[in-house]
Amino acid sequence: MKITEKHDVYSFGVVILEVLQGRHPGELISAWPSDQSVLLKDLLDPRIPLPTLEESNAVMLAAKLALQCISINPQSRPSMQHISQALDAGKVEATRQPFHTVQLHQLMRFT
Repeated sequence: MKITEKHDVYSFGVVILEVLQGRHPGELISAWPSDQSVLLKDLLDPRIPLPTLEESNAVMLAAKLALQCISINPQSRPSMQHISQALDAGKVEATRQPFHTVQLHQLMRFT
């Protein structure tokens, strides 16, 4: 097996999910993308309060990038340059729905 940048991207996605969940995301990784109805709030570390309105954009961006990074198809994973640019921009399309109702599959539609 040849190691490529896409392996690093996958690992970066796992690290993001570990930070969000407060534990290794093994169950989520094995269920994704078949179980996309999971609520974003249920993915987060329960020991930490839900994000404020200002923080929710950053959490949604981090989760979206993580899910893109762990894509089953390595070719559909973003480049590290894309990830860096997205983090620098620090924005994800606003959603009108309350944070506690956002599902993981909805994050993938945000730009």
